[in-house]
Formats: sequence, C-alpha cells, structure tokens
Amino acid sequence: MNVEDLLIAYEPAIVDEAVHATEENERYGRDGDEATRRRIEELYHRLTAAVRARDVSELLAYVRRIARERSAAGFELSDVQAAFDALEEAIWHGAVVELPAYDLPFGHGLVFTALAHGKETLRHAFDPAAPHVPAPFPDLTPLYKGTEAVLAPCPAEEMVFAA
Repeated sequence: MNVEDLLIAYEPAIVDEAVHATEENERYGRDGDEATRRRIEELYHRLTAAVRARDVSELLAYVRRIARERSAAGFELSDVQAAFDALEEAIWHGAVVELPAYDLPFGHGLVFTALAHGKETLRHAFDPAAPHVPAPFPDLTPLYKGTEAVLAPCPAEEMVFAA
C-alpha cells in the first residue's frame, strides 16, 4: 500500500477521527456536526486530489475561499487551522499503521508538504504579514505544481548536514 491508496481506502476512518478531534472546538460546534463533517470531507478530497496529481493549485484555491468564508463567519485562524491539524494527525495515525516502513517517509512527505502549503496559504489569507514557517518534515515541494516557493527554506545554519 502506498500513501495514495491509504488516502482512498481509509477515507471514512480518517475523516471520522478528524471530525471527532474538532468537536472540542466551540466554534465548530455552532455549525453542527453535519456541516463540520462536510467541510472536513471537502478539505480531505482536495488534499487527496493534490497528493494524487502532485498539484496543490486547487487545494490552495479552496483554502483561500475557506479562509474568506470562515473569517467572515467570525472564526479565528486557530479555529480553521484546527481542522487541518486534526486531519493531519488522523492521516498520520493511519500511515504509521498501514504504510510499509520503507514508504512511510515519502508518503509522509507527500501528504504533509501539501498540507503545509495549505496551512501557509491559510495563514497568509488571514494575515498577509504572517511570517513564512519552514516545514518541520521532509519538504517535497519540488514534486508539486502550484507551489511557487510558498514554504520558507530552512536556513543553512539550521540544517543538520549543511554544505
């Protein structure tokens, strides 16, 4: 099984876990469980499509739209980012259990690079002056279309194996 297969086969379990994790957020509660589930499913579908196509363009367009809608509805950046974080953690739980050890780093990198671009876009949609944050995982940005250096590179002095 590779990460693309995992995202398709385990969609219900991953979405359920992410929805459950967001139930603790008061603002999500006011929209109701069904609306929360729809939003997380849509984010998940966009993420899955981005990973499969290695193209984050549609994911980022969706994130910009969600940022506008959620901001207008009174949500804070941290509220919206909680859904991303819940989805990220649910995917990680599935990956650790289901992906073979040799495929885990690459699969992890693919999913979390796409999510990192989504989070960075979300952060800048809420606050255009927000600083760029380096990816805390194997950054596979060069494998994705539509990335245009959204993530900040890790400074050479912070790299373990600086040239």
